[in-house]
Amino acid sequence: MRSWGDGVFVRPHGLKFDGQGNLWAVDDQGHMVVKMGAQGRVRMVLGRKNTKGETNDTFNRPTDIAFAPNGDFYVTDGYGNSRVVKFTRDGKFVKTWGKKGEAPGDFNLPHGIAVDKLGRVYVRH
Repeated sequence: MRSWGDGVFVRPHGLKFDGQGNLWAVDDQGHMVVKMGAQGRVRMVLGRKNTKGETNDTFNRPTDIAFAPNGDFYVTDGYGNSRVVKFTRDGKFVKTWGKKGEAPGDFNLPHGIAVDKLGRVYVRH
């Protein structure tokens, strides 16, 4: 057993493994998503630590991550922005959707996310 990540995170909110065995940590209070290899080495960081925002490269308290069959991934940017952000497998921004509200397509607090084998995205809010 081992641990890693001291000093990297403010408050890790969710952890998931991708299909290649990388561990992804969603840090809601640090406003970032971190991809780590099996030995704990940081391979990718999305967002800016301790900097909240609503741009293509910032989050405001993200909550979860899910992976599409082709390796693309989705982040629920839930506590602050109430949106979903899609990225390519190598971390390039693709699109975002949703906002706080009650209308169809709006979210109250997108907290969890999953993608099925057909690529359909499910958001729990």
